[in-house]
Amino acid sequence: SQRAARPKLKVPPDKLGAENHELEALKAAERRATADARLRWHHDNYRIAHETFSLRSSAVGAAIAAGVLKDAARPGFSCPACAHVDPSGAHFVRNTKVGSSVPLVPYHHAELDLWGPFEVGDPLGFRYLFGGVDRATGKVLLQP
Repeated sequence: SQRAARPKLKVPPDKLGAENHELEALKAAERRATADARLRWHHDNYRIAHETFSLRSSAVGAAIAAGVLKDAARPGFSCPACAHVDPSGAHFVRNTKVGSSVPLVPYHHAELDLWGPFEVGDPLGFRYLFGGVDRATGKVLLQP
């Protein structure tokens, strides 16, 4: 019986392992860089949405939870505009104004706005987002 000749390695086995290690290290570095870029992209989208939703983090969180904003993730950031806001001012939270003469009845007073154009991932291609906040309960409604 004839034996097939084994092909000879052109690289010594000890150097082959080092080259594989370098290749794996380069692939790992590329995966980390891609993941970092993707995370920056998600954080940038969150900041844009935060500004678009009139600096309302709860509205952005509701949009992410509802699946309206798919490419956004909350970063650990401090918004300069939010840091300068008067904390005693009117917010969309029940009883923030002292001594309101009109009782807040749920679903009777709402703040409405239209945001866009921006990409919300709507399957029909809509680029505007209708939003409303009930002043009494603070509930948020978002509709692309």
